[in-house]
Amino acid sequence: AATGAIALPIGMRLAAPHLFLPSLAASALVLALAIPIIARRGMEPTLLAFATVVCAFACAWGFFVATLPAHEERRAEHRRLAESLLPAIHIDQLATYGLFSRRLALGFFIGRPVIYIDREKKLLDYLTPGRRGFCLMEGIEYDRLKNALPPTVVSAGRYRYRHNELVLIKNR
Repeated sequence: AATGAIALPIGMRLAAPHLFLPSLAASALVLALAIPIIARRGMEPTLLAFATVVCAFACAWGFFVATLPAHEERRAEHRRLAESLLPAIHIDQLATYGLFSRRLALGFFIGRPVIYIDREKKLLDYLTPGRRGFCLMEGIEYDRLKNALPPTVVSAGRYRYRHNELVLIKNR
């Protein structure tokens, strides 16, 4: 109970600074209730274990609720990127290339699977002439690979995602 009461304000200070004072008040309340329980030597171990579990659950739940706005903002960024890509890709296949794309939830927001490509060889196989498809990659990667890409591959647009410039390429 005491560990959770100490960890909660520290976690809130890092994850949700605006909830630091309420978490500090909640921790003080938990400690105020825990000290008499711990001080009583004759306390039944089952009751103490139950109080510890309830306190840990309350701390974890509070931390989860405090971090929900950050999760929602990340989800909103993915949705905005997907919505900006949809007019360009229509119903064609979309792939992503590079490490940044592993965390994107584009498939969920465009309503179909997105292929994740992590190697240059796989990218070149995906972009073989005669095959229609789009691939989203970082601008730095596009500049590095531009000369190695087949001549049928062209840039279909540039997008911003957080601090990254992304390039959508397509195979004509």
